[in-house]
Amino acid sequence: EGLHARGLEVVRGADGEEQLVFSGRDRVDGQPGVFALPARGGEASALAKGSPLVDPSGVAVAGGGDVFVCDTLASPDGTATIFRIEDGFVSPFATGLHAGYPCGVALTRDDAALLVLTRDATRGAAEVVRIEVASGARATVATGATGHDEPGGLHRAKAADVFAFVDAFVDDGARDEGSVFLLSQ
Repeated sequence: EGLHARGLEVVRGADGEEQLVFSGRDRVDGQPGVFALPARGGEASALAKGSPLVDPSGVAVAGGGDVFVCDTLASPDGTATIFRIEDGFVSPFATGLHAGYPCGVALTRDDAALLVLTRDATRGAAEVVRIEVASGARATVATGATGHDEPGGLHRAKAADVFAFVDAFVDDGARDEGSVFLLSQ
């Protein structure tokens, strides 16, 4: 309560218990961060808090415990940065992404690649960018419909490399449309 949660993932911790890993703001000092909360209840603990995080949203957690979080306000040029949180240390993983808000991120089942929902302003469409975790190599693996340039959310199915994302068309509130896209890897 009071943590202003933005992105969320349910994972099994090292102790075998499920926990909620989420981005938000600390209820005491208001600092942005990524937090973990036992699914059975209890107190949230900070996995990372404060700078360089500004407004973290989308969260993906690797099997080994590394957390990837997207922050759409961390770069002064207005692009999103994906940070990697490893043993409490926060470091930039990918920069210069034109992400929607909240930013959608998801790992492949084998944790080899991070998929990020971005937008191509030239085409006016959402794109799913695959970033190899080991090398940082990027490739566009899916696009949304032209004219739909409000990407929001990207999720992976629990037991398969099947992903879903949303892309919407907003016309100053006069007309709102959206589509859900499926991507199989």
